[in-house]
Amino acid sequence: MRKPSVIRIYFMVALLAVAISYSASVSAADDPKAERKAFEKQVEQTMGEPALRGGTWQSMTEECKFAFIWGAIHVVGIELELMSKYPELKRDSFVAKFNEAMANMPMKEVIAKVDDYYRTHPEKLHIAVMAVIWDKMIRPNIKTGIAGHPLAEKP
Repeated sequence: MRKPSVIRIYFMVALLAVAISYSASVSAADDPKAERKAFEKQVEQTMGEPALRGGTWQSMTEECKFAFIWGAIHVVGIELELMSKYPELKRDSFVAKFNEAMANMPMKEVIAKVDDYYRTHPEKLHIAVMAVIWDKMIRPNIKTGIAGHPLAEKP
């Protein structure tokens, strides 16, 4: 299996974060599993690549893992900077929730938590890395869901 390059991972993260921030404002009454599958299909169609999942994550070098997380953080930072300059862009999006929950979390800790999740749940290698980050690091540390929606039951 070909290992993804740092630049390719960065652009995948950038596209993923943009797609999440614009597609995630759905009602809490929607089926979370169906919503996640539809989102992942949209990501695959948009990027021509599937979402980064546990199997690939486990085969990545530490440098590639850092590049992936750094890319996600970088995209969040860009979006937050744009929101500060253009208040009309300010919204209660995935980016805002990411920042709310993980603003002071070191990248090493994020990587360790993702590694630990896949190590302790080998049957869940099909789950996307960003879904693990949302479910295990962001969701437990926010008061409301995206766009102020109540947090739906975990899928």
